[in-house]
Amino acid sequence: MPGFMPRIEITLSQIQYNARMLCELYGEQGISLMGVSKAVLGEPLIAEAMIRGGVKFIADSRLENIQSKVKPSVPFGEIGRDAFGNIPVFKNCGTHQRAIIALGKQDTLISGLSPDRDLEILGSSSDHLVLDSQKSDLKVGVGVNFNLDYGSLLSAMTSPFIKKQFIN
Repeated sequence: MPGFMPRIEITLSQIQYNARMLCELYGEQGISLMGVSKAVLGEPLIAEAMIRGGVKFIADSRLENIQSKVKPSVPFGEIGRDAFGNIPVFKNCGTHQRAIIALGKQDTLISGLSPDRDLEILGSSSDHLVLDSQKSDLKVGVGVNFNLDYGSLLSAMTSPFIKKQFIN
């Protein structure tokens, strides 16, 4: 079929409705919501639909190391499913220095990444990567370089969320 391309249909009225329902639900508890536009490349029509639904702020994260804290290796409380339907498994290693990087499954294939310093990948979400930085003393704002296998390179090069920088 000439001219046929995959497409995604976005129902802005549904985004507005969902935002309104969430704002009402959490607003009753004194919680205000922030819409996140990273997954949609900051698409203004989607941000406007969230705002019409009652969201007061729009956020988009694109930082290097956005958090570095000493935290337990196993979270407290019940562990539920992640955004991809999986139940994460945590190895109990006591309290460790952890860093969160603004890089996730929507950016690249995480399993094909190897940090180029003494860091260990503990897990990831759609837009964040959690690193054990116990041996590295990684500070907030410091970039982290990775070696990529073919799958990670392919997904990073085709991701609109990854800036491609060419160096002569």
